Amino acid sequence: MRNFFIKFTVFGMTFLFTGFTFANTYEVVFNRDIPLAGSVERSSNQTAINSAVQDFETRLTSNNTDSVAALDRIERLEIPALKAQITTEESRLINNEWYARPSTAHYIGLNKNKYGVTVDYLVYAIKSWRTLPAPERIEQGMEVVVHYGNGAGSVLQVTEKKVLPFDRSLLVSKSEYRQVLLVLEDPDAGVYYGFSLEAKV
Repeated sequence: MRNFFIKFTVFGMTFLFTGFTFANTYEVVFNRDIPLAGSVERSSNQTAINSAVQDFETRLTSNNTDSVAALDRIERLEIPALKAQITTEESRLINNEWYARPSTAHYIGLNKNKYGVTVDYLVYAIKSWRTLPAPERIEQGMEVVVHYGNGAGSVLQVTEKKVLPFDRSLLVSKSEYRQVLLVLEDPDAGVYYGFSLEAKV
C-alpha cells in the first residue's frame, strides 16, 4: 500500500508539472492566455500603449526620416549607464489586448516613412529583475543602444521621462528624427514609466 501511495504521488506531481509546462509553452507558441500559466501576462498598461499607438500612427514624418535605414526586429535594448540589457521581441496582441512575457520587452512599429520603412517604435515591458528592476534610475540625457536583428545598432538619448498612473495616456513631444517610446510598468506601485528616446541623426 505504501509503495502504491508513493507511485501515485509521484505520478500526480509529474502529471501536474507536465501540464503546467505544456500550458506555458502553449501560451508562448500560440499567443494565448491560459489561466494558471504565467508565461504570458496581460499588460496593466493598455491605455498608455493604445494611446501612443494611435497618436504616432497619424504623425507626419519629416524629411529627416526619409533616409533612415530599415531597422526591423528589435532584439534588445542596452542602457550602458545602468549596465542593463533587456531582451526584446515582437508585441503580443491577444483578444485586442496587449500581453507581455515577464522576462521580455515587446516592440510595436508605430509608423512608416514614404518609403515604407518603420520610423518610430514603442517598446513595453513589465518591471522585474528579468527586465529592468529599477526603471526609476533611467534619467534624461542617458544613452540607450537599440540592437536590431540585422546586426545593426543605433544610439538614442532619453529626452523625456514621465511617471503616470495606468489610466493616464503617455503624451510626448514628437521628434523630427527617429524615436522610440519606452514604457515600463510597475504593477505593485500602480504606475508606469514613460520615456521618449530620440536619435539625432
